[in-house]
Amino acid sequence: MVSEVSVLGLGNMGYALARAFDAADRSATVWNRTPGRNVGLQAESAPSAAAALAASSLSVICLSDNAAVRALLDAPEAVSAVKGRTIVNLSTGVPREAGELQKLFHDAGAEYLDGIIPDYPEAVGTKELGIVYSGSEHVWNRNRELLSELGGASWYAGESVGVAAAIDTAMCINFYHTAIGAFVESAVFARHENVSFESIERVALELVALLRHQIPIAVAEMRAGKFDTDQADIDVHWRGTEMAAEAMSLLAGHRDLHIAPLVADLRRAHEAGLGDKSLPALSTQLLP
Repeated sequence: MVSEVSVLGLGNMGYALARAFDAADRSATVWNRTPGRNVGLQAESAPSAAAALAASSLSVICLSDNAAVRALLDAPEAVSAVKGRTIVNLSTGVPREAGELQKLFHDAGAEYLDGIIPDYPEAVGTKELGIVYSGSEHVWNRNRELLSELGGASWYAGESVGVAAAIDTAMCINFYHTAIGAFVESAVFARHENVSFESIERVALELVALLRHQIPIAVAEMRAGKFDTDQADIDVHWRGTEMAAEAMSLLAGHRDLHIAPLVADLRRAHEAGLGDKSLPALSTQLLP
């Protein structure tokens, strides 16, 4: 072994990971399927994935998807190289895939952590970034200091290896992308009604602050399973969202509004007798 850590995959995010190790003066080996992506890095460039895996006791993998990660083990030399090593997979995937990869690497004699990066490449290496890891707590604790070079607020989510991917799927992809997509859609409608960009930004940030206040309340209500309220109830939200959807649909053309599934969920909750409950009561209706 010639370096402290290897980074496999030098796309925008993988390059940022390698750059963060550079900035922290950690010796690194890198590999990318397409040569030449290591320009500007201090890290050594490995001629193959197997060579990169063999170069360090810890390898951080950030490829396009988990199918590409599985493909690494198609080469017998890569299987041999991971034996006795620790693999940290930061590629995007779903919980089921995390479990499958854990088994594949365990069968090859490697330890495995799954992780997600809930931000853009520009945040990698900052004190504020919290990369989320799941899998063996022992493996996390042993590698925590080195992995914290990638994000100073990084944290461990639990022994179940699919937890990080579940957080990514539910929160970082579904919640975040729906929110930012709905914001862009809403801003287009507001601009059509001659609302200034300054006003759009001001109100949006005020609503983000409201979300910060309401999310802990929603979590507490869902945890307790109690949804009585003297504030806006489901029927109030249903009437408001239905009104907004009707007004905005005039601009939507043939595409569905982001708010449309929520209107339908609120209507079903009303029909289920939850009209006088708080909005988080929707949680009782969303799973089969």
